[in-house]
Amino acid sequence: MVARLGSVLVGREETRRERGGLLRDGRRQRRSEIDALKEAEADERRERWRRREESRDEEEMEWRERLLGMQMEHEKRVMQMHADACQAQIQMLGILLRLACQFLSPAASSGTGGTDGGINGLQHHAMHSSPQQPPQQQLSSGSLVGDNGKNDAHSGEGYL
Repeated sequence: MVARLGSVLVGREETRRERGGLLRDGRRQRRSEIDALKEAEADERRERWRRREESRDEEEMEWRERLLGMQMEHEKRVMQMHADACQAQIQMLGILLRLACQFLSPAASSGTGGTDGGINGLQHHAMHSSPQQPPQQQLSSGSLVGDNGKNDAHSGEGYL
């Protein structure tokens, strides 16, 4: 009976050890599953972060393209404004040159008293200078540029 009791105790001990081994194996299995889940979540976070970064990079590139387009448009308009201003200056210089030539010409000084004729010639030119200009370059009221459409074409509408 003692031998049988000893073998029962040994059997229980083995059973307890087996259960402990199974429990350890079960814990290892769960840890392994938890580790796999954590790794999967980390991979998913990295993938979301990568997609956000790609989206930001794409938005930045689009923004840079828009900015470059606006800058080019601005430079084009500034150059056109400069060209229009230069054209207006050249037209004004032409008018002043014609006035000076008419004022200093011998025909203008052949009036009644010499100097008075020059002044009269200047007044006459100022009163009648419009017909001497080509029709498309005549100055309109309120315009420094000829009426060739360039002044209204770049009025700055829609310009930021």
